[in-house]
Parts: sequence; C-alpha cells; structure tokens
Amino acid sequence: MHNYFGYCFIDREAASFPSCAGLHVETISVDGRKSRSSKFLTPPLSTGGIIAVVIASAAIVILFTIIGTGFLWGAGYEPVDRKSLKKMLEIAEPLEGRQVYDLGSGYGRIVVEAGRHGAAVTGFEMDPLKVWWSRRAIQRKGLAGRATIVRENLLAADLSRADVVFVFLWPGIMEKLKAKVLQEMKPGSLVVSYYHMFKNWKADFQDDKLEVYAYRIPARTPA
Repeated sequence: MHNYFGYCFIDREAASFPSCAGLHVETISVDGRKSRSSKFLTPPLSTGGIIAVVIASAAIVILFTIIGTGFLWGAGYEPVDRKSLKKMLEIAEPLEGRQVYDLGSGYGRIVVEAGRHGAAVTGFEMDPLKVWWSRRAIQRKGLAGRATIVRENLLAADLSRADVVFVFLWPGIMEKLKAKVLQEMKPGSLVVSYYHMFKNWKADFQDDKLEVYAYRIPARTPA
C-alpha cells in the first residue's frame, strides 16, 4: 500500500484500510487495472467514542441552556406574555417622567418598553449575560439617556424613589419583596406583578385572565 499525493492505493481484496482514513481512494485490482473512487474514508467510531460524543454534545446543550435561562444566578427566565405586558404598562400610566424600576429585568424587555413610554427606568438584574444584552438593547433603541441596567440583587435595590415597580418573580421571593416594598416605597406608588400575587394583600387591580396584578402602597400609620 502506498500513499501518493494524498491518494491511498489499496488492494481491492483488503478487508480494511485503516491507514486510508480521510483520503480519496484509488484501488488496484490483482490484474493491475485501476479504478478511482471519490469516497472519503473515515475511521468508524468505537462504542466508547460514540458514547463520548453523545455525552459531550448533551453537556454543551445543558450548559448553554443553563447560561441562557439564568439558573446559574438563582432564577430562570421566561418572557412576559405580550398582551400581559401591554396591560401592565396601561395600569402604570402615565409613565412620562416617572421613576420606574424593573426587579429581575432579564433581557430588558420591560425596561425598553417603559423607556419608550417616557419613564426614567432602571432594571435590576444579576445575570451578567442578561445585563450585557439589556444594555446593548438600550443602546440600539436610543434609550441610553432614559434607561439603565444595574447588576445588583433585587432585594438590595433602594426602592424609596420608585413611582412604579414591575416584577415577574417566583413565590418565595415575592414574600420577601412584600415587606421590602411596604417599608421602602412611597405611599401611593405602585407595584405591578405578572403571574404571581402577594399573599394576604388585596390587589387594587386584578386580571386573572392576563395574570396581571397591581398593588398601591398604602399610607403609613404614624407610630
């Protein structure tokens, strides 16, 4: 068997030709006649090799899923339904010139929409990938002077200046957030939640079909 200018010459009678892997093949029969094949030979994978490829592929898919959805930073990601988002913005109107916060802002969809409505809006997000993406979206939409993203735990955010707070969170964090908004937000300011409600707090607005709920911060009772 000889390798010549990238071609592998083999005996047609040979049972296998491992050294021809990855080469175009020209065969020579026992009577000396030549025939050229354009077949590109590759070595067969062993069972162990196939398993390794499957495992590696699955690991890559899982890694990108985890990074993309944000589970490395304690929360998954699911966008707000389009009709529900429209209702959330309607409830919070007028937004022009008001201080609006989005807690757990994800990829910045609510931040961008509130900015388009004239609000001075700040999104709080821990996932660095979502923070980067959101900031790019703000730049692309021409909202750099009106909208911003802060990489910070939403429970550490100072809510004292907020007129409206948007949230789409999970039940456990909603319980912690309830005490925070009642303590920090101004009386008369508004919390608008998608999907989850605050326990033991009657909503001022409730749309069960769109799963949108709004809560007005009550006046504080003097100590």
